[in-house]
Amino acid sequence: MGTTVGAYGINRDLTGSSKTDPVRTRIVTVSNPSKKLLLFCSGIYSITRNQATVSGPPNLYLPGRSANQSRGWSDRYRQDAIEGRHGRKINTITLSGNAQVWNADEIPLTSDHWNK
Repeated sequence: MGTTVGAYGINRDLTGSSKTDPVRTRIVTVSNPSKKLLLFCSGIYSITRNQATVSGPPNLYLPGRSANQSRGWSDRYRQDAIEGRHGRKINTITLSGNAQVWNADEIPLTSDHWNK
């Protein structure tokens, strides 16, 4: 059975919490834009650092991370969350436009990669 879910998600820690409460981030106000993760493989179209590091709703995850194995997944999300994509790698784009591929377990989950 193939993956039935999955997306590229935007980092809501940089862009704002929701469509009704956007934060307009000016690149010139962000320290180290080449280090800030903007887009990456994720379970849904947006995610925060906190959602990527703790259990939350079933579609808030970074695919292929070992930590995902201990969570109770519905059949819909299990394969993508546990096996991941691209050989358990996560494609990213930084705020400055640089592309990088990370091993799923090595993607930085520190605030200096996620927050303004």
